[in-house]
Amino acid sequence: SEDTKCALLSSAFVHLQCKDYIEFTRHISSLGQRALLSGPAGTEIYQQYLVKALAKHFGARLLTVNSSMLFGV
Repeated sequence: SEDTKCALLSSAFVHLQCKDYIEFTRHISSLGQRALLSGPAGTEIYQQYLVKALAKHFGARLLTVNSSMLFGV
């Protein structure tokens, strides 16, 4: 949705486009460097597309890891 897009772009903007200002946003919890996407089973592909689109939008490198491979599940 447009709301999801806006939230992701807003939260990533400072960290991916304005690196000189990161120290000023350190104490603003809504501007954290990390984002956790979660949802019901079957939404993993949707979440991967969101993250890939976000990385492409900002020209950022992206490393994705399947947690089941890490923990041997």
